[in-house]
Amino acid sequence: MFSRTKGTEAAKESEISGSGAMSPKQVTVIARGVKLEGNFVSEGDVHIEGDVEGHVKTSGNLMVGPVAVIAADVTAASATVAGMINGAVSVQKQLHIKATAKITGDIQCETIAVDAGAQLSGKLSVGGKS
Repeated sequence: MFSRTKGTEAAKESEISGSGAMSPKQVTVIARGVKLEGNFVSEGDVHIEGDVEGHVKTSGNLMVGPVAVIAADVTAASATVAGMINGAVSVQKQLHIKATAKITGDIQCETIAVDAGAQLSGKLSVGGKS
């Protein structure tokens, strides 16, 4: 009887603390109206709608919203870009560039999808390390 309660309490603690298999995926949001200056590093997913200057690095998925302005080098496992990036973009897996995106800088990724209307200026390297 007591072991059942103890197990339930442990599960609840795991959910709250973020440790264990039941924790939700971590997502960091830099909202519209927020300006971040400096080096930003995350192990989880990152969603940017604001302004970032410096360097952005995540081992998760990066989502750059349509009003985001990034003046930084960007490194991510995978990325979807709908806003503006001025800097080098390095993506380990899939890079999806939406029609509203504007990237000025060199791009390196494993695979790429570019929607009609997207603006790119720089060297593009797809499928391997350059």
